[in-house]
Amino acid sequence: MPVDHAPRLGTKGFEFLGQATNPDKGFLDMAGGPIYSIAKETWKASDGLMYAMGSMLRGDGEVFPMVMEDVADVAKEVSSFNAGYRVYAAMNFGRWVNKKDAYLTDASTGQALFSAIFGVKDVTINDINIMSNSIKQQADYEKIVEEQFRQEFRRGLSLRKTTLH
Repeated sequence: MPVDHAPRLGTKGFEFLGQATNPDKGFLDMAGGPIYSIAKETWKASDGLMYAMGSMLRGDGEVFPMVMEDVADVAKEVSSFNAGYRVYAAMNFGRWVNKKDAYLTDASTGQALFSAIFGVKDVTINDINIMSNSIKQQADYEKIVEEQFRQEFRRGLSLRKTTLH
């Protein structure tokens, strides 16, 4: 299992400059730093828990029953809990999953334990992230090009109409 040990053992250098060019991060993510990112992700993950608590406080009964995943989704922002959850998923299902329980790659219990203890992950997961980001960026670029084509095509049609009449 090849692992990405460089982020853990290598020199960091100007890490903030590398993140500045990341198109997935907005201005607030860059300005707020890790605290803002953790708070934002925790807030997003707490939807189920908030609905269940609101239902319980209003006395709606079982409109939004509380399930264990509601609490676990919030706790996954804590890296040690998330690592433990990944080991649990690998032991029971033989799969490496992300924070949203999406399947990433196959994993044995030993691989998951090694990754959790040493804080590394399989290179395949990094490859998946790079490919999905590339596909997303390509789709966004294609939308921009398609919109530009429509605009220029309409401009050409309207120019042709005015020159013919």
